[in-house]
Amino acid sequence: MRRPPTSPPKQHLLRIRRCLPSVWRNAAPAQESPPPSPPHPASSLSAILYSCTARRARRPGELAHARAATLGLAAHPSDLPRLASFYLALADLPAARAAVEQAAGKARAFPWNLLIWGYAGRGLWEDVILSYEKMVGWGVAADRFTYPSVLRACGELREVTIGRNIEQRIRRCRYGLDMYVWNALVGMYAKCGELEDARRVFDGMAVRDVVSWNTMVSAYASTGKWNKAFELLQQVPGANVVTWNAVAAGNLKAGNYDEVIRLVSQVRGYHGTGVDSVTIVIGLKACGRTGYLSVGRELHGVAVRLCFYSLECVGNSVIT
Repeated sequence: MRRPPTSPPKQHLLRIRRCLPSVWRNAAPAQESPPPSPPHPASSLSAILYSCTARRARRPGELAHARAATLGLAAHPSDLPRLASFYLALADLPAARAAVEQAAGKARAFPWNLLIWGYAGRGLWEDVILSYEKMVGWGVAADRFTYPSVLRACGELREVTIGRNIEQRIRRCRYGLDMYVWNALVGMYAKCGELEDARRVFDGMAVRDVVSWNTMVSAYASTGKWNKAFELLQQVPGANVVTWNAVAAGNLKAGNYDEVIRLVSQVRGYHGTGVDSVTIVIGLKACGRTGYLSVGRELHGVAVRLCFYSLECVGNSVIT
C-alpha cells in the first residue's frame, strides 16, 4: 500500500517563505471580480434601432419604438436620434416629426437637426421653417448645424423677415467663427434680393472662403450689377474659373459682349490653361455676336489644345 504524503516540516516551510519576494508575502488574497452590470435599456434599444435603420426593417423598428415608449425612453438622448434616423431612412417624415415633437422640450438640438435636414433634402422648405419655429418655441437651443438649412429655406421662400430674426439670434449666440453659418446668411440675403444686407454680412466676416466670394460675386452678376461684380472679382484670392464663368455668363445674357471678351481674356491671363469648356463656349458666343473673328480663332485654338473640341457644345459654338 502507498503511504499518504506527509506535509513538509515547519522549518522547511520557513526556508521556502524566506525565498519569496516581500511583495508576494504581503499581497492581499485574490478576490473574485463582481459580475458585469447589465446594459442600460436605452443603450440596448439604441443598438436595435441602429440595426433596423441599416436594414430598413420597419416592423422590428416600430416594436423597438413601442418598447422605448413603454419604458419612458422615447425621449432619451441615445434613443430619440435613432428613432428620427430610423423613420427618415424609411422616408416616413410624419413619423419622424411625431417622434421628435413628442419629446417636446426634452429633446436636444440633434434630433431636431435630423428632422430639419430630412425636410431640406427633399426641398420641403416650409416644413424646415415650421420645424425650426417649433424647436425654438419649445426652448431647444439651435446650434451651428441648424442654421444653414433654415437660412437656405428662408432664401428659397424669400422669407427675409424670418432671416433677419435668425441673424439677430446668430449674433447673440456668437457664431462669429463658423463660416458655414455666415455663408448661409449671405446666400439667404442674396436670394431675397437684399444685396446691401448680403454685402454687410460679407464685409463683416472675419474669414472668407471661395463659397463666400462666389456667393457675393454671383449675387451681383445675377442682378446685373456688373461693375460691382467685376470689382469684387478682382479681389478674390485665388478666384477659380467657376466664379469668372458666372460673371461672364451674366454679361452674355445681358448683351454686354465686349465685357464678355474682356473677362475671357482676363481669365486666360489669370489662370493660363485653367479655362474650361464653359469659358470657351461663352467666349465663342460673344465673338459670334460681335464679329471678333481673330479672338474666336484664338479660342478655337485653345479648345483644340485643351482637347475640348471633341465636346459637342464646343464644336457647335465654333461652327456658329
